[in-house]
Amino acid sequence: MPCFAFDVGSVSTLPYQLTAPALALLLVFRTEDSYSRFEEGRKAWTKVIAGANDFARQIISAVENSGDAQLKKALLQYIVAFPVALKCHVVYGSDIRQDLQNLLELDDLLVVLNSKHRPSCIIEFISQSLRLLNLEDSRRIMLII
Repeated sequence: MPCFAFDVGSVSTLPYQLTAPALALLLVFRTEDSYSRFEEGRKAWTKVIAGANDFARQIISAVENSGDAQLKKALLQYIVAFPVALKCHVVYGSDIRQDLQNLLELDDLLVVLNSKHRPSCIIEFISQSLRLLNLEDSRRIMLII
């Protein structure tokens, strides 16, 4: 078998000298851009989780009527299910059925699975539940805003 050997002394280093700084800068900018996108996504996700926690806390404190206990429970389930549905909407290959089966009742889960935009479907469940609660208008407006 022939073995090819290159004479290192005869190969010009000029192409490497000319392209190395440009490639290094490209790599730095691409890394910085990727990190910036990751950081923005992390901040947005933190806002979603914090908003869901805050909204659930407001529901727990605002709904005191024992007649609304089932509706309150369902509303809290929808609030917990929203970030999960949003994650499944964003992450390719997520199994939304598996992720939501312990969070939603079966009939609600089927409605969500058959909808075109699943996070919006859960938001609609939350809106309907808020309309059905026996709350004063001032409290309802506070929760909606």
